[in-house]
This record gives sequence, C-alpha cells and structure tokens, in this order.
Amino acid sequence: MHIVSSVLIVDDELSMREFLQILMQNEGHKVCVADTVSSALKRCRHEIFDLVLTDLKLPDGSGLEVLKWISEHQADTQVILLTAFATTQNAVEAMRLGAYDYQIKPVKVDEIRALTEKAIEKASLLAENRELNARLAGRKSLSQIIAQSPQMRRVLEMVEK
Repeated sequence: MHIVSSVLIVDDELSMREFLQILMQNEGHKVCVADTVSSALKRCRHEIFDLVLTDLKLPDGSGLEVLKWISEHQADTQVILLTAFATTQNAVEAMRLGAYDYQIKPVKVDEIRALTEKAIEKASLLAENRELNARLAGRKSLSQIIAQSPQMRRVLEMVEK
C-alpha cells in the first residue's frame, strides 16, 4: 500500500540528505530537509510530518532531541533514527523514546524504502484511528440524551442514522 505523505529528513551530511530526499521524492512523498536539531524543530513547529528520518549525531545536538520533541507534540509522526555510530545504549534510548526504528548507516535502498513505507502506513493508521475515535465520541454524546416522548426518540434515532 503506497501512501503519499510528508517526510522530514534531518542530516548534517549533504550527500545523505540528498540521497534520502531523492529516494522519498521518487516514492511520491513531499520532502523537507534540515541539517541541525534547531532547524528540524523549527520545521516541526510549523508543519506536521508523517515521518522523520534523522541522523543521531548533529552539529548542535542529537537526533534523540528531535525524537523526544516529536513524541511529546506529534504523537502520530513516526521517527527513524540513522547513525554511523551505533551503540546499544543509543538504540535502547531511541526505542524507549518511541522511535519506529533505528538503522545503521550506510542504509540499503530496498531496506530503507520498505521501512519508511511501513512507518508511513503506521502514521496514517494512527491518524485514522484518532479521527474515528473522535467521531465515535461525538456519537456517544447523542445516546446520552434522555427523551421521554416517542416523537423525540424518533428524532434522535434519525440523527444517529
């Protein structure tokens, strides 16, 4: 299932940003890029992304900071951390903070393509679930109206249908 989405790529290496940008655009996604934690967070404050691909080591901090902010402010957004400096501690921390995945560079094209599609699908399903739950919550409020007359009960039944 292919879902068009909004993707943010955060990496201080121009070649990696361009590689991921081309890959995601070729899949039909809208792509934004950032090269620091601060520029990534600035973008995230103004736009909601379905997926964020972020390097772990950035000039002004860690991709974990981006992940933490997204986990707190955009719960449906999925985050994949990429790093050339993998440690068990970083991987555990990333997963604890809610990362969708943690990948070691260099990434393989087919693997990252499949992984990003699954992450985007999850983001879409979470957003859809949240919307459906909100609709159901609205419906439940109608059933709590107490009607005495048969005419009013019929009106409520019609509204519910």
